[in-house]
Amino acid sequence: MRYPIAFRTTAPRAGPTTGAVAPPGLAARWRPPSRGVALPDPPRRDVQEWVNMLAASGLAPATVRHAYRAVFKAVLNDAIDDGLLARSPCHRIELPAVALPAIEPLTPAQVLTLAGRIDPRYRAMVLLAAGCGLRWSEAAGLTTDRIHLGARAQVTIDRQLGYRPATKRRSPDAASRPLFAPPKTSASCRVIPLPATVAAALREHLRACPPGPDGLLFTTPAGDVLNPANWRQRTWRPLVRSAPGIPSGTTFHRLRHAYASLLGDAGLADHEIQRRLGHAHPGEVRWYRHPYPDPGDGQATRHAIDTALAVAESCREQAAAC
Repeated sequence: MRYPIAFRTTAPRAGPTTGAVAPPGLAARWRPPSRGVALPDPPRRDVQEWVNMLAASGLAPATVRHAYRAVFKAVLNDAIDDGLLARSPCHRIELPAVALPAIEPLTPAQVLTLAGRIDPRYRAMVLLAAGCGLRWSEAAGLTTDRIHLGARAQVTIDRQLGYRPATKRRSPDAASRPLFAPPKTSASCRVIPLPATVAAALREHLRACPPGPDGLLFTTPAGDVLNPANWRQRTWRPLVRSAPGIPSGTTFHRLRHAYASLLGDAGLADHEIQRRLGHAHPGEVRWYRHPYPDPGDGQATRHAIDTALAVAESCREQAAAC
């Protein structure tokens, strides 16, 4: 049986790549209804068979889970809110298990290697990702009014650099005017304390690099808005290939993993790490927090944190003496 469900109802909430993630044949199986027409309740068995079909088609378990939760389930919830469905069949649906990847987190020494060898205008960007857990789009969209470098140094994340469709990337204002977008989720809105080393890097950055359009902290050498594909191809990948001791294929996002792992190694609880990362669900932390295999790395982490705290305390004492 086919049930006419309008998948386009989730468009305002969906990201730019949702269409690429949606499973093949989805629109053909669930067809848009006439406005105001009530729908028959799809049985749970049909939903389970559909999930099984996606898994058997070769899609990755994470893709199947995303298609079910972020697209399919959201559509049915919209239909219930609109009075088109009496109840949702999305209960006790067995989803394919996703194996946690074995990731060895970047050590503090590796983070400093990346920060020391990257183009100096992006050094603070690397330290923000590793020292505050920012996503690339959050760091690339950070503006001067979102950072506070006083006694209680902190950074506010309430937006990110937006995605421009390919048809608009070559418009005259694409490079000179940033497109801001809401954060990934509502939980991504957060205020993160700035470690002393990151705050110092930001001060140095502001002295060397004037803010770009709308106060952007990080821009191209010409002062334009960063393009993620260009930045990855021209800046990050050459850095990873040339930096000694950095695993091949290391992504910028690995710095966010390093942040969660450093916090975990320092003894912070998962719920606190979740809040700092801006995750909506506690279980997501396990994808980012990885134990350091060598106890020596853990000691290096504690030493780095102790050093940062000592610097902060010294600055506080100097301010009090003035």
